[in-house]
Amino acid sequence: MPLTSRDVWTKPTSEINRRSVLRGPGGLLDQLEDPRPQVRRWAVRDLSQFSEAVKPLLTCLQRENDPGVRESIFTALLLIGNEKVARGVVALLKSDDAGLRNGAFDMLMEMPPFAGLVIPDLLADPDPLLRVYGVELVRRLQPPNTVEWLSAMINREDNENVLASLIDCVAALSLNTLANKVGSITSKSGFVNFAMQHALARLSMEKG
Repeated sequence: MPLTSRDVWTKPTSEINRRSVLRGPGGLLDQLEDPRPQVRRWAVRDLSQFSEAVKPLLTCLQRENDPGVRESIFTALLLIGNEKVARGVVALLKSDDAGLRNGAFDMLMEMPPFAGLVIPDLLADPDPLLRVYGVELVRRLQPPNTVEWLSAMINREDNENVLASLIDCVAALSLNTLANKVGSITSKSGFVNFAMQHALARLSMEKG
């Protein structure tokens, strides 16, 4: 008889039993397919103990419709909390599902060391929306490479929405070292130019 998801919390597992718990008939991965949300939720909770469960949990997350199970998956992934998780949730930022996008962003916010590993990829992504997410993560987490990353981005960015986010980030973080770069931005967009003038005025006031 295979272990149930509740048994995992109380029974020690050898490596052989560990594989059985995950992949055996009726194991935790099978329970992710169960039609009953409560069974799926318990399976997800127990899978948080298995670092090798990242991929199946991410796959499950993209098809899961039950809010409680979804929340449990995000929690399980956060508990596993490694680079693979961070890189996996980045893909969810491209989802058409706002709940998945918001959940993925919130997860990255909760794991700064691993978020720092994916921020450079986000800032250089061909999709402007992902670059905006990258800028927002920089603004909120303020990683050690903040000035370097934003400076390089100012040099190459041409999307007006990303530029506006970038300029706002520089002003919000009071990065006076980047004021000259912000002032050198040329754009035909009134939106960007307004953001630039507002940012420069704010930086000048804070500089005193």
